[in-house]
Amino acid sequence: MINLVVSRGLADDSLVRQDVARLESGVRTIAANSARALAAVLRGQDPGEVASVNRLVKSEFEPHLHALALRAVGPTRARQSGDRRCGQRTVVEDLYTQPSNSKEP
Repeated sequence: MINLVVSRGLADDSLVRQDVARLESGVRTIAANSARALAAVLRGQDPGEVASVNRLVKSEFEPHLHALALRAVGPTRARQSGDRRCGQRTVVEDLYTQPSNSKEP
């Protein structure tokens, strides 16, 4: 996401930087909760509560990720991304399958 924001010239936008920081915080929260759930499983315990919290965090994280991605690629690129029924990929699928060191055209 950072590569996309930089390649689109949005790195100087304070609102975009705030959104990127929110995403980073979400990623770290998800990672920490996942580690707690794994530790519970390895101890032979039920990770139920931690797993439930993690699902909630992920459900709040993904809309923010998608909103920033669409903001970064812009409405023109979003329209150009095609329709799955035609065998074309969506913008979000393009983002998830891009190598992290590549730059968005």
